[in-house]
This record gives sequence, C-alpha cells and structure tokens, in this order.
Amino acid sequence: MPIDDPLDIELRQMREQIDDGSYLPVLATTLGLSAAVTATLGAHPIVSQILTSLLMASPKRFEQRFVSVMEALAKQQRRIEGKIPDQAYYQSEEFHALLTLILEKLHSTHQQEKLKTFGEALANSGTIEFEAEDKEPYIRTLRDMSLEDLQTLRSMAEISHRLGHFGNGGVQKSDNASFARLASLGLLQ
Repeated sequence: MPIDDPLDIELRQMREQIDDGSYLPVLATTLGLSAAVTATLGAHPIVSQILTSLLMASPKRFEQRFVSVMEALAKQQRRIEGKIPDQAYYQSEEFHALLTLILEKLHSTHQQEKLKTFGEALANSGTIEFEAEDKEPYIRTLRDMSLEDLQTLRSMAEISHRLGHFGNGGVQKSDNASFARLASLGLLQ
C-alpha cells in the first residue's frame, strides 16, 4: 500500500475542516458580524440579508477556493517534477509573493477551471523554463484574464499547432472581444 503524500493528507484535512464548518470561534465571529450588519442595516432588510449571507458564506468559499488552487498546484508539481530544478523555490519569498497575488483574487474567482489554472501557474513558476523570468507580470496577467480569455488562448494555441503559422482555423466572430483583450495584454498579435 503506497504511503500518502503529506501534502495530500494536509489538503484532505483542510477540506474536511471546511466541510465541517462548525469550528466554534470562526462560527461565533461570523455570527457576530452578521448580527452587527443586521442591526446596522435594519431599515434596509434586502441589503442586510445580502450582506449577512455574504458574511456567512465568504470564509468557507475562500477556503474551498484556496484548497482547489493548492490541489491543482500539487497535481501539476507531480506532473512536471523533472522540470523543477529546486524544490526550495516553493518556500522562497518570490513564490510567496506570487501566491499572495493569487490569494487576492480568490474572493472574486469562482470558476473551477480558473482556480485550477492558478494552481498550475504557481507550480509552473518553479520550472526551468521560468527560472530566469520575472514571474510577477505573468501572474498579474493571468489574474486579469477572464475564463473566456483563457479558453480562447488555449483554442488559439491548439489551432496554431494544427495549422502551423498560416490560416485562421475558423475563428468565431463572437471571440472578437476576447481577442481584443488578449491583444491588449500582449498575448496575441
């Protein structure tokens, strides 16, 4: 029987704690904030209800998204293990700065595919290909891209591999807005 990876064990435990959601100090703090919001906005019940539900769900959603990113990071690290020259990079200040940039975006990112992309990008930042690169602009660009932009970029990469440098591969007119955003980010010409 194989020994579980310590990171997998840690992620599984985090997921269980998030799903449990009954940790008393967190629950008490959340309920206290909800009560304060309700009391303050008592004259505006709809706004009060929205903010209360946001406060109750926000920490759990954030933690779930964080775990999704970490699972994708761990999975990608295993996949590209041979391309990582120094595992200590993932403990470095540079990596922690990139992780912080991703964490800032977790409250406003709910698509699993984008969360997975964040994790993969963090793992890839430690590879030989990115060793000499400034990784921060790459992560900032990734944060600013929509899921549609990511999908368009992936389909363009697939088309260019199949067709070579010539031909548009049947690009849809509906993709024009995404093309404009990608071009403004310097990702397409």
